[in-house]
Amino acid sequence: MSKIELLAPAGSLEALYAAAENGADAVYFGGQMFNARQNAANFTIEEMNEAVSYLHKKGSRALLTLNTLVGNHEIIELLDYIYEVAACGVDGVIVQDLGVVEILKETLPELSLHASTQMAVHNWQGVKYLEDLGFKRAVLARECSLAEIRKIRESCEIELETFVHGALCVGFSGRCLFSSFIGGRSGNRGLCAQPCRLPYTLLKNGEEVANNGKYLLSPKDLNMIEKLPDLIRAGVNSLKIEGRMKRPEYVATVVGAYRRAIDGYYADNFRVSAQDKADLRQIFNRDFTTGYYYSKQGREMMSYERPDNRGVSLGEVVADEKKRKNVKLSTDLANGDGYLAILPNKNQESGKVQEMRIGAKKAEAAKKGDLAYWEAVKTLPVGSKLYLTAKQSLLAKAQESYKNAGKNTAEELKNVDFYFTAHLGEPLKLMAIAQDGNYAERESEFLAVAAQKHPSDKESVKKQLARLGGSGYALGELEITIDEGLMLPASELNKLRREVLEEIDAQSIALEKEFFAEDYTKEDYLAEAEDFLATIPPQVLGYTTSKISVEVSDLAALKAAADAGADVLIAKWHNFRGKIGFTAEDIQAAVAYAHENKKQVWLSFANLHQGAESEVLKKRMIIAKESGADGVYAADLGGLYLAKEIGIENIAVDYLFNVYNDPAVKFFMDEGVDRVCLSPEMNLQEIGEMSYLGNVPLECIIHGNFPLMMSNYCAIGAIAGKSAQVPCDSASCAKAAYALKDRMNAEFPLLCDENCRMYIYNSKTLNTYKRFAQIAALEMDYLRIMADFQSAEWISAVVNGYKNALTALEKKENMPKTTDEALSDEEATYGHFYRGV
Repeated sequence: MSKIELLAPAGSLEALYAAAENGADAVYFGGQMFNARQNAANFTIEEMNEAVSYLHKKGSRALLTLNTLVGNHEIIELLDYIYEVAACGVDGVIVQDLGVVEILKETLPELSLHASTQMAVHNWQGVKYLEDLGFKRAVLARECSLAEIRKIRESCEIELETFVHGALCVGFSGRCLFSSFIGGRSGNRGLCAQPCRLPYTLLKNGEEVANNGKYLLSPKDLNMIEKLPDLIRAGVNSLKIEGRMKRPEYVATVVGAYRRAIDGYYADNFRVSAQDKADLRQIFNRDFTTGYYYSKQGREMMSYERPDNRGVSLGEVVADEKKRKNVKLSTDLANGDGYLAILPNKNQESGKVQEMRIGAKKAEAAKKGDLAYWEAVKTLPVGSKLYLTAKQSLLAKAQESYKNAGKNTAEELKNVDFYFTAHLGEPLKLMAIAQDGNYAERESEFLAVAAQKHPSDKESVKKQLARLGGSGYALGELEITIDEGLMLPASELNKLRREVLEEIDAQSIALEKEFFAEDYTKEDYLAEAEDFLATIPPQVLGYTTSKISVEVSDLAALKAAADAGADVLIAKWHNFRGKIGFTAEDIQAAVAYAHENKKQVWLSFANLHQGAESEVLKKRMIIAKESGADGVYAADLGGLYLAKEIGIENIAVDYLFNVYNDPAVKFFMDEGVDRVCLSPEMNLQEIGEMSYLGNVPLECIIHGNFPLMMSNYCAIGAIAGKSAQVPCDSASCAKAAYALKDRMNAEFPLLCDENCRMYIYNSKTLNTYKRFAQIAALEMDYLRIMADFQSAEWISAVVNGYKNALTALEKKENMPKTTDEALSDEEATYGHFYRGV
C-alpha cells in the first residue's frame, strides 16, 4: 500500500495555505453553495481556481465538498456550478445526495466521486455498493471501529477515508434531523445549528437524573495521533482532519503535528513529541477521545461540563494575607494570551492578559509557578479556575509557517531543470523537468542562424531562461549546449520558456482539458445535461388514489392497523429494549394475517447495522422472503446490498436515504427499487413539484413520530447507568421511561434498541390531519403513519381518521371533524410540510 494521505480542511484560502505549507497531501474545501459548512467563509470560483493551481504546484490534491441535498429547483444552478468546478481542475468531489451522484455519473463520468460521511456508510456492504457504483473513495462514518474498518478493507478495494482529529457528531451524520426539526436549520443542507452542544437534563419517569454537567450530547474532540499505526495497519488510505470552521492557525498546527507523526511512522521512527501533544491540546480541545475506534464509549467520550474550547489549565486565583489577588500559574503565560475564568458559582469570564505584573514588576511573560497579576484579576473571586485558551506564541508560530504562501516566494517555489540545445540551421530545443516529475519539451519554428555581429553565448541564454519571476518556479539545473557563433533572439528563448512552463502547469492542472475540449463550452455541457434531465418523465396526475401505509413495531399493533383499514402494513422488525417487538414467529403470523385481510405487508429493519448485526439483518430479510412478505424496506446502502444479494423481488428505500429530488428517484429506479419514501425535510411545494409523481410509487410520512437522532452513544447508560462503555450493565433503558429536557422544557423521548443504540425522538408528534386536504391533493401513492410503540386504540383512531378523510375528499366532501386526541393534538407539528429547509 502507498503512503497514507493526510487530508486537511480549509474554510478559507488562508486556511488552505496553512494546510499545504504544513504538509497536507490533499485539502478539502467548499464553494459558495452546496456544501455542508455553509457558515464557513468558503471559496468563490476565482479563489477555487487559485487554490487548485496552488495545490497542484505544491504536489497536493484538491477535493471539493458537494455534500448537501439539492432541491429540484436548484438543479440548473447546480449544473452551472459543476461545470465551473470541473473547469477549476479539482481532483474529486465529495458528495452526499444520490441525485447529485446520478447527475455526475451521467454528465461527468470521469470526475472522481468520494462518498461523504453524510452518506452514513458504516458497514462493508454499503462500501461494496459504492465500489460497484464506481466511487473512488468512501468516507466512513465516524462510528466505524477498527474491526469494522479491517472487515471493509478485506471485502472492498475502494479507497477508505476516516476521521482522525477534530469535532465529533454525537449522532450518525446525514441521519440527524435534530437541528432541522427543532430549529429549521438542516445539517443535510449545510446549516446545522449544533443543538447537541446545548444543555439538556436527563429525565427518568419525569424526574431529573443528577449528572456532573448539563451538556449531555456534547462529545469530546477526536484525537488519534498516538494511534496512527493502528489506522494505517487497518488499511485506511486517507486520514481526515475535521475543521473547515476552524481558524488557519488551527489547521497549520494540527496538520503539522500529524505530518511529523506520519513521516515518522514510515521512517520506522514513530513517535509523537511532547510539544506536538501540547500544541494540539492548546490550539483547541474539548478534551480528547479516540471515539468509537476501540469500543462504543459511554461517558468517557463526552464533554459534559463544557461544549466549547477548554484550552489548558492556566491556574487559580489566590489571595495572600493582605487579600491581594494573584493567579498561581500552572503553565507559562505571556501578555496577549487569551484566557477563560470559571468562577466558583460556575459563571464564566474571558479576556486577554494585558500589562501583567509579577509582584511589583511589569512582565512580558511569566513562568509556571509564578504569581501573576493583571487588571482583570481583581474582579475574579478567589478560587476561580483559569484556562489558557489562546497562546500567542503558538499562533505566531503557526502564522509564520504559511505567511508567504501564495506569494511565489523562494520558500514555496518548485524547482525546474532546463536542458537547452541550439545547432546551426536547426530549431531551438528546450526541455524542462519539474521537481514533481512533470515534463515538457518544445522546439521553435525559428532556425538558428549565424550571428553577424554579437553571437549568443551560454551566459546570455541563461539570462533569458532564468527569468522565472511570477511563474511559481525556481531554476534548478541548467544545461546549455550551443554551437559557437549563433544568433539566438531573446524573444525566441522567452517564448520557449513560457511554453514549457505552461505545459508543465497544464499537466498539474489537467482536469479541465480532460473534461472539456477547447471548443466545448458551458452551453454545450448544459445542453447535454438537460438532455439527461429530459429522461425524467413528467408528472402523471389525476388517477392515483393514495393508500395509507402504517409502520408498526409489534404483532398486536399490526393487527390493529389492518383492522382499522390500513392499505399497507410495514412491520418494523427492529426491536427496542422495554418494548414488545417482533419475533420470527410473529413475522410469519403478521404476513398470514395481512394476506387473509387482503393487505400488503412489507418488512423494515434496523436503521443501522455493523459487524454481527449485518448477519442478523440478512437472516431477517431471508425470513421475510420465505414468509411471503410483499417486499422489504432498506434503510441504508448496506441493507440495499443485502436485499439484492438475497434476491428479494420488491424493495423500497426508506426516508433515511434522504431522497430530495427527481434525479435521486431516478438513481433508485435504475437500481431496481420499486418504491421510494421521500425525505421528511421536503415541504409541500417541493413534493408537489416532483416529476416522478404518478410515474413510480412514492411515499411520504404524514403522521406519528420518528427518530431525530440515532447514536452509538447512550445517554441513559452513561448517566443513569454510570457506564463508561456501551453496552452498559444496568439495563436502565428497559426499566423506565427516559427523555431529554432542553432549555425550553421540551422533552425528547429516548429509546435504546436491541443493539444498545440510542434513538432521540421529537418532542412533538407529526400531525397533518388539519391540513390533510392539501396533502391528499398531492396524489402521493402512499401516505405513511408512523405508529411504532403506539397502542391499538391510538392506531385505530389515527388510521380510521385518515381513511375517512380520504374517502370524504374523493367524494368532494369536507374533511370530517374529529375530537380524538391522536388527531387533534394542539402540541403537534406539521414538520416541514409548510416550512422546508
